[in-house]
Amino acid sequence: MDDIFSVAGEVSKQLLASGFTPAAIGDTLRKVGGALRVDRVYIFENGINASGALCCSQRFEWSAASVSAQIDNPELQDLAYSDLGSIWVELLSNDRELCGPTRTMDASTRAVLEAQDIKSILVCPITLGDKWWGFVGFDDCHRERSWAHEEIAVLKMLARALGGALRQGKLRQVLFDARSQLESVAKRFGQTNK
Repeated sequence: MDDIFSVAGEVSKQLLASGFTPAAIGDTLRKVGGALRVDRVYIFENGINASGALCCSQRFEWSAASVSAQIDNPELQDLAYSDLGSIWVELLSNDRELCGPTRTMDASTRAVLEAQDIKSILVCPITLGDKWWGFVGFDDCHRERSWAHEEIAVLKMLARALGGALRQGKLRQVLFDARSQLESVAKRFGQTNK
């Protein structure tokens, strides 16, 4: 358990330093997956699909060599939460985790998870300020697993660090855009004063 606390602290610092970049996220998911001894760690982002329904799409994934990666699974793009079951939105939008063995989930959730060979899952929401942005998930494809309270607490902390890195990245982009606009205005102003 000390290993996961150590890794969570390390990746939180890395995310703050590097931001929400593909390299930093890939390294974070790999380290956390290894420390937890899970088969997959992934990030989904919320959106609205073509039908106007709240949905989620997989953006990042780390998977152990012993399981199939799902990052290219088209079923995991624009996946309507209504296809997963109402409990997902109910829990995640209220900053609560969803976890347990797949066999204990409702039929719609079970169908999606069993298609990916998931035996147990833990999903923690990622928020941007007070907005529910998406989630980070952890799969065990080899055994049913009871998630310890300490594991859940650490993984919720990781979800908060991911949200912080996202927020920081968006602020950096706003500042970069503002600087570019100011430079453009200054350049045009300099040309008209000649």
